[in-house]
Amino acid sequence: MLDGQPTRVHVTLSRNNDLGYVEPFGFELQVHADPETHAWQTARLTYQKQSSMLRTVVHAAWLEVLKESPGITTNKAEAMVEERTGVKSTKQRTVRRELEEQGLITYEVGTNKSKHWTLVE
Repeated sequence: MLDGQPTRVHVTLSRNNDLGYVEPFGFELQVHADPETHAWQTARLTYQKQSSMLRTVVHAAWLEVLKESPGITTNKAEAMVEERTGVKSTKQRTVRRELEEQGLITYEVGTNKSKHWTLVE
């Protein structure tokens, strides 16, 4: 917001009849603002394919679920993430592995080889 007015960004997609099908897409907006005035110093729109956007949403949902329910089992966590994002558990596994490899989440083995997931602090 600048002087109480919301800041708007308009993006236009040029159309070309030769393009054919265009996969759904979006933009990630990164803004660097002055810490005192909150005025934008720079802003960058980064094109993201739908699959990349969805990966980011699943990533955030996994972190939220583990924050809310530390020690939750894989099946329960996947069900909660699916409820929030609509992404099936089979498509969540790559994101979960990435979070684990980045050292953001970990698990302890429970009964019947179940995994109980928590955030790494």
